[in-house]
Amino acid sequence: MTTTRRRLVATGLLVALVAGACGGSDGDKEAAPAAGRTGQGAPVNLEVGGVYSPAATLRANLTHLLQEHVFLSGITTNLVLQGKDAAPAAAVLDANTAALGETFGRLYSDAVAQRFLELWRRKTGLFVEFAQATAAGDQAALAKVKADLALYQDEFGAFVNQTNPQLPADASKEDAGTHIGAVLAAITAQAKDDPTALAKLKEAAAVMPRTGAVFAAGIVKQMPEAFAGTADGGGATLLATFIAALQEHVYLLAATTRTVVAGVDDKKSRETLDESSEGVANLIGSVYGDAAGRQFLQIWRAHIAAFVDDAEAAAAGDAAAMAKAAAELARFRTALGAFLNGVNPNLPRQAVAADFEDYVDAVLAVIAAQAAGDATEFQRLHEAAATTPLLAELLAGAIARQFDTRFS
Repeated sequence: MTTTRRRLVATGLLVALVAGACGGSDGDKEAAPAAGRTGQGAPVNLEVGGVYSPAATLRANLTHLLQEHVFLSGITTNLVLQGKDAAPAAAVLDANTAALGETFGRLYSDAVAQRFLELWRRKTGLFVEFAQATAAGDQAALAKVKADLALYQDEFGAFVNQTNPQLPADASKEDAGTHIGAVLAAITAQAKDDPTALAKLKEAAAVMPRTGAVFAAGIVKQMPEAFAGTADGGGATLLATFIAALQEHVYLLAATTRTVVAGVDDKKSRETLDESSEGVANLIGSVYGDAAGRQFLQIWRAHIAAFVDDAEAAAAGDAAAMAKAAAELARFRTALGAFLNGVNPNLPRQAVAADFEDYVDAVLAVIAAQAAGDATEFQRLHEAAATTPLLAELLAGAIARQFDTRFS
């Protein structure tokens, strides 16, 4: 990982900014790097299209963590429904919850963090109970879970408003209800072994970037001295959109390779993954035109095919085929670098190829764990997803420089 890369995860620039501006959480007064610099000392331009502003970073972090929460919740409930060991996935899910709690603690206080964790973990547990009750056809248990989730919505809405009056309780309650409803629809599909389950999980995850945007905007209004810039400007929106699209891609790709390793020809999961690929291509096309979007999609689909080839080879123990897939992925990085440099000179082809190497290696590690039946699969998946904010920042930052009036 190069020293010029900026970190957009809860333990990186956001924590440094919040700790520096707000003094950290209760009892936590460690010195933090100055706002506008990474923990490694590389300068960050806070002006370029708002992409690197503290407000944009806040939204980026919340988008990343909240969307990941849904994917990890869905993975956990699916394992529970399949009667498999869900503990490793649940541990990664709880680490995601802890990161969200740390974020709120840095923003407000340890007491706020603890209350958030209490509510969020209760909701996560209720998702598992809903899955179990649905699978068992236990109507009484289902009714209780739904009642408990309704109570959670009330309490969460009140908690958000008490913590930040810029965020109305009723609106926060409604947002929580939308999130919960979408997740329950995905779990119901999982319990029924519905082939649309992954698509419904994708839809549930797609709810969370909006929640992240609303939270970020409210926090920026509450703490303007801590978060320069805007959370809803063009640059911040571009960055958050890239994060959501790329992280979604990683989780759907892993779901697809999981079926490949298992020897299952799950056409629906591949279709859902391809819809995600089209979404990333449409994002490129919205900036550079339809022809560029189509060219990107061709390159992107080719690298997905290489990952699928690797999954098949890993499952068969075919080292030669795995090496061939790795070579295809190296060619993907070169082709992508050439394409992106062709549409945006702010993206040097060799730098793009190098920056995408961490992503490729991380996904290959996920596939290797899947093929080995290794419980570290879910931690590896979390690590692969963690490469996407860095790639999103690379792309969004370069686009903002190229179209500074559009993404300001």
